Amino acid sequence: MKKYNINQEVPVPPMPEDTSNPVEHMLCSINHQHEFSQEEKRLDARIETLRQAVSDLDSHITSAKEMCDRMIELGKVIETGCSKLSEIADYITDLKQQIENMVIPAKITPDSFEEVKKRVDDLIQQVNQLFESHRLQQRQEWNVQNDHLKSVVRENKGIWLSSKVFWWAIGIFEVAVCLAIYFGGNALLAAIR
Repeated sequence: MKKYNINQEVPVPPMPEDTSNPVEHMLCSINHQHEFSQEEKRLDARIETLRQAVSDLDSHITSAKEMCDRMIELGKVIETGCSKLSEIADYITDLKQQIENMVIPAKITPDSFEEVKKRVDDLIQQVNQLFESHRLQQRQEWNVQNDHLKSVVRENKGIWLSSKVFWWAIGIFEVAVCLAIYFGGNALLAAIR
């Protein structure tokens, strides 16, 4: 980042001494007018430096705003993913409760033992299929979420600022604006006089 020196003191040329010689007085007056015009040029250069600093600060603030917008977008994506995971967990809990409440008629006789075994095997197979479909669905949702997060991170441009740096930048911007107004007003008053 460019450094701007705005704390230099501006030397003010001394006022002409009151002399009785008109020629000396005229030469002294011309010399002071020349010094004032040089000082005006130096002040114009400093004002231009301040304008450049304000422009640079504006671009940094714009970058910070874009970063904040992207972070808000990323937060929404994460919130959506969390709600989907919560829905899946609720569904699995309901499925577990249904399995626990299932009543299987069983008469333990040699003929019905094979029937019970077959029903238990079918039930296990159905549960495994349900779990597999849920795993696939969850994997697909995670892939979509990961792709979206990757695209958000890939598109990220600009500067990542901490909140401390952001507020410091705002403070410096305000001081720069106040200084620009102050020096601009003084330069305008000097030009009017």
